[in-house]
Amino acid sequence: MKLYSILLINKRQSKILEEAYNLSEYNFIIQFQVKRLIRAAILDIMDNMDEKDSGVESVDEKIYDFKVNITLKFIDNLLGVIISDIDYSNTCKIQLFKELFSRNSHIKKIMNEYKEDKSEKLADEINKELDIAEYNAKDGIRKILKRGRTLEQITMDSERLSLASKKLFMEAKKKNAWCCFR
Repeated sequence: MKLYSILLINKRQSKILEEAYNLSEYNFIIQFQVKRLIRAAILDIMDNMDEKDSGVESVDEKIYDFKVNITLKFIDNLLGVIISDIDYSNTCKIQLFKELFSRNSHIKKIMNEYKEDKSEKLADEINKELDIAEYNAKDGIRKILKRGRTLEQITMDSERLSLASKKLFMEAKKKNAWCCFR
């Protein structure tokens, strides 16, 4: 999940106000070609956009060997463009658009913040922990069942233990109650 490019364009002037790219893993020649391709394609798309299109437009494209998602948002003669992997989180894109239109002069800083999708990493960590917990629970039940006891027997024993602990608690409460009569 990767963010490749962010652009902010003034529609009236047909001019790219700011742009940021995350292409450092590619050589200089490829970077230059990709930037030119993106600029030309986005300016062409912008010319064909109607000013009534104030929502978010999203298109999946295949550029060379990459499958990318191009997301566009048009507000007050400004066009925000995000080019990312198809798997890049939509919630991150929405947050990125909010920041892009509120503080458009720090586009390089925004790119550094959002170039890796952190929410997906967090979700992966949570899923791993859930998988481990599920495995441990299943393994524990499997070991108990291997002892030759059925699930009904285990449930009945659990209920008996619960009742016994409640009785013990009530007796302890009575014995430890503070008596004010002498």
